[in-house]
Amino acid sequence: MALFQSENEIARKRKLKELEDKRLRFAKRMQQEGFAPERMLLLSTEKGGLAGLCRDRGQVCLIVGPDFGGEGEFVLERYDALPARREEFFQASEGLGGVFGLGKKGREGFYLIIERESGALSVPFIVHLNSAMLCDARNPLLSVKRRRGDANVVWDMQPMDKRVLKKADRMLREILEDQ
Repeated sequence: MALFQSENEIARKRKLKELEDKRLRFAKRMQQEGFAPERMLLLSTEKGGLAGLCRDRGQVCLIVGPDFGGEGEFVLERYDALPARREEFFQASEGLGGVFGLGKKGREGFYLIIERESGALSVPFIVHLNSAMLCDARNPLLSVKRRRGDANVVWDMQPMDKRVLKKADRMLREILEDQ
């Protein structure tokens, strides 16, 4: 064991390597299938996993990634019409609204609830709760190159603020509009 590494740190690095191996297998499989959407919306889920939404060949595509340290693989699901609904969310700020560490920041946005055969998936689009990334041709999820260090795709996402929420909502509407 290295000088400054604990058992927890070793386990964390092993989980990150396993997650990156899963992502690489998925990216290579998607490359072989010719899956290369021009735009994709990536979001972090409530448990630290990844959800991706895009359009490919006239269908809405949902990509679900495993939670950090969780079981399972990255999965691509195709839908003619995404079985989803929105649930609006609002939480007022308290105290000084988080200024100087006092009180809590308010939250607003919505949950996108996607009904799947394996159970409902709740994807938050909520300010100060999760993060998002709007991808074009350069998509870190679909890159077949191993990421350097112990990086996780979710860690590259921007924290959800009002500006990011507005862009993510606009992109979500574009993805779902042709249903």
